[in-house]
Amino acid sequence: MIEENLRKGQGVYYTPREIVHYMCQESLINYLENELGDKVARSDLEVFIKQEKHFNEHKETSIKNEKNIKSDRQKTTSIKSRIPENIKNNARQIDDKLANIRVCDPAVGAGAFLISMMLEIVKARNVLTNYLSETNDRTIYNFKRHCIENCLYGVDIDSSAVDIAKLRFWLSLVVDEEDVTAIKPLPNLDYKLVCGNSLIGVERNLFNNHLFKQLEQLKLQYFNETDPAKKLELKNQIDDLIKIITNNNENFDFEVYFSEIFHEKEGFDVVIGNPPYIGEKGHKKIFREIANGNLKEFYQGKMDIFYFFFHLALKISKQDAIIAFITTNYYLTATGGKKLRKDFKKKAVIKKLINFNELKIFESALGQHNMITILNKMTNENAIAQTCITQRDGMANTEILNQILNGIDPETNYFEVPQKDLYEGNEYYIRLMGRSDYSNSTIMAILNKIQRHVFNLGAICNVNQGIITGADKVSQQHINKFNLKANKGDGIFVLTDKEIKNLSLTYKEKEIIKPWFKNSDIKKYYTKNKTNNYVLYLDGSYQKEDLPNVINHLHTFKDILIERREAENERKNWYNLWRPRREEIFESPKIVAPQRSLTNTFGYNEISWYASADVYFITPKDNFYSLKYILALLNSKLYFLWLYHQGKRKGEMLELYQKPLSEIPIKKLSIEMQNPFIDLVDKILIITKDEDYPVNLEKQKIVKEYEHQIDQMVYKIYGLTEEEIKMVENLYNNKFE
Repeated sequence: MIEENLRKGQGVYYTPREIVHYMCQESLINYLENELGDKVARSDLEVFIKQEKHFNEHKETSIKNEKNIKSDRQKTTSIKSRIPENIKNNARQIDDKLANIRVCDPAVGAGAFLISMMLEIVKARNVLTNYLSETNDRTIYNFKRHCIENCLYGVDIDSSAVDIAKLRFWLSLVVDEEDVTAIKPLPNLDYKLVCGNSLIGVERNLFNNHLFKQLEQLKLQYFNETDPAKKLELKNQIDDLIKIITNNNENFDFEVYFSEIFHEKEGFDVVIGNPPYIGEKGHKKIFREIANGNLKEFYQGKMDIFYFFFHLALKISKQDAIIAFITTNYYLTATGGKKLRKDFKKKAVIKKLINFNELKIFESALGQHNMITILNKMTNENAIAQTCITQRDGMANTEILNQILNGIDPETNYFEVPQKDLYEGNEYYIRLMGRSDYSNSTIMAILNKIQRHVFNLGAICNVNQGIITGADKVSQQHINKFNLKANKGDGIFVLTDKEIKNLSLTYKEKEIIKPWFKNSDIKKYYTKNKTNNYVLYLDGSYQKEDLPNVINHLHTFKDILIERREAENERKNWYNLWRPRREEIFESPKIVAPQRSLTNTFGYNEISWYASADVYFITPKDNFYSLKYILALLNSKLYFLWLYHQGKRKGEMLELYQKPLSEIPIKKLSIEMQNPFIDLVDKILIITKDEDYPVNLEKQKIVKEYEHQIDQMVYKIYGLTEEEIKMVENLYNNKFE
């Protein structure tokens, strides 16, 4: 658990060894496939690289288990017959390619991925020894030392992590070498494993071949130097040269520190790892620094820091390189992921997307939804992407992970999708099942029908987020930071009816008191209409002088409210709501939706109904399309299918934000054809208004029947076949009934 202990709180977690093992093997297979062309079939490379049976299974992230790949000729001889003939016949060329691979982990942590990659390379080269005429010096120790000196590079912002990675490299060299006389002094790894920020870079002086040549020669000398005085002298010379090349800029830069890679190959063959996952919220300083660096063209709002690592990988890798990261899966459809998806489409072929969905990978991050992404830096719109999404949940174990990764898990859906069918629309959404108009599957055929003869919801309705007050109630952090004489949970902008009474408001002040609801008050078709909470709706339309008691109340929290303004560098009256929205949104007929829900949950009301930013409000742009007709569609089983497969999700939760809501297709129907839907919705709303509805099973049964009738009408207007209807019903019922 070295990585977890080092990096907890920084968005990086210990990666299960099965995943590290898989990603390294897949990277090697893809690398060799690209390098060898048609000489060796991919299937042969897979057999060769995945020969765990040749040795006791080793654990990449555990130094003590590296003894499992001893140079034992009897073991390797016993499995000669299982090695494909093409591997034997091309052993020399394959060995050369493995000896010359260049691998980088730009967020190396304690080195798990690089150690694992080294072990995979050593294991493969050791097997090849059986088919080479010259076997002198082909020992495990020599393979490892060569790999560390020539093949592996890492960077991390955490100096402690880098120190441990160096230690693991050193230990890996001596741990299983029985002949101590064969062990050379430990190498110097300062310019192989570097402490620095991978994402900044520097503006370099004009390229100077002489300086770089000198730098690279010094680094070669330094790696094996043992004399302390000479080591220090060489290090000073190297650092002085780096300062000259970078104009004394202290930031790390790949093309300077690892210049030999770019002169030799124009980039790395493999970029691999588990980069940090950090959103911009609460980390503006980190993002601002990156946004001013060499990757500034890729910055956009609402992005995650790991997006930059993908862009970086495409930048520092050579053509045809392999990129393998494990990250969260949100970038597939995230609003802030557009530039990343566009960069993928422009520069890379997606080889594999393994979406773990609700299955938990990291014990220390149970709320995450993770995915393995493997890219090939090239373009080919007909290249096939292998994608999958598991339906499993709970905590992953070795058996489950191996089943999923090997493509044999019965609870995981597997797909093969051409590159041109992966991306959808101007946002470049990535669809694991492929775009609906290019698929022959039943689900895709249904989705394709839904998208014919429609308007997007955003074309006929306004979709607005609820109110952002900037400070609903007092938090413990507020108390600690501002030394407040208040209790946790005391109302600032959001108050209970008791707190409102204690303010002794004037008649004028009562005008700004509005009922405040939660997203849990939204049910299918209806909403709760009573609440004990209220919001001070200070939208800037009132004069401060007209609100003496309200201002006096807010004055207690003035420091909090001022900081809210300064954090965003905006000029606003400290006592107003941060994002009040337009009053008519909350006062007019509307459909409301929680920002996240397991199922499609859309409520309707025509009362004064205010809520926070975790609620979205749908109001009409004109009167041609009835909100009640739209409500019927949105709550139908068919639309759950659309939202689940074509909308946005976080694991199994639907994300009902402004953008995905605006993109929902709404069938074009005449007013006459909308009326049957409206009539049924009216009947549902009449029943659900009754106070006893939540506990009255008979009334709930009647509403269920009306919902069934709506579902049948929705199927009809979209022309679904009996087989398609059965599939929609089964998928929905399996999840919720």
